[in-house]
Amino acid sequence: MTKSLGLLIVTLSIGCGGSSDSAKQNPPAPAIERAAAPADAAGQGTTASGLTVLVPEALARQETTAPGFAVTETHYSVTQRDAQVTLSLTGGLVSREEASIDATPGTPADMLRGVPVYVTENDGIKTATWIENGTAYALDIECASEKDERCTSPDYIKNVIKGLVRKVPR
Repeated sequence: MTKSLGLLIVTLSIGCGGSSDSAKQNPPAPAIERAAAPADAAGQGTTASGLTVLVPEALARQETTAPGFAVTETHYSVTQRDAQVTLSLTGGLVSREEASIDATPGTPADMLRGVPVYVTENDGIKTATWIENGTAYALDIECASEKDERCTSPDYIKNVIKGLVRKVPR
C-alpha cells in the first residue's frame, strides 16, 4: 500500500516539477464548468492533452488566475492558504504505462466523484489521492493547529473533493 501510494505521489511530484518560467506565466483566466460524473465528463473541459483541471469552487469563480495556480498541458497545481489551513492540489496525466500497473493502495476511504479515493495522514497532514478521467490527483490539507477538526478526521478532505469543479483551460 505504501509503495503504491508513494509511486503515485512521486509521479505527481515529477510531473509538477516544470520550469520556474512556466510558473511565472499568467495565462488568461480559464472558464469554469461544473464537474460531471467521470463517464459524462470525458473529453469536456480538458487541455489538448487530456488533463482535467479540478479546483475548489471559490477559485474557479475568480476572474483572473490567482497566485499559487499553475497549469501546463500535462499537469497543474493550486495552493490556497489562510492563517489556519493550507490546501494543495496537484493533478497530472496518467501515462499508459502507469495505468496498466495494478497499484491499488488498499481499501479506499470512500467512493467520491464515482471513483475510489484513498486518504492517508503523515505528520498531521491529510492526503487524498484518486484517479479520475485519466488525471491522477493528490490533495493535501495541512492545519496550523493539531486540534483543528479539518485535520483530525477525513471528513473535511472528502468534502473538499466533493466540492471540486472544473476550471476549463483556454
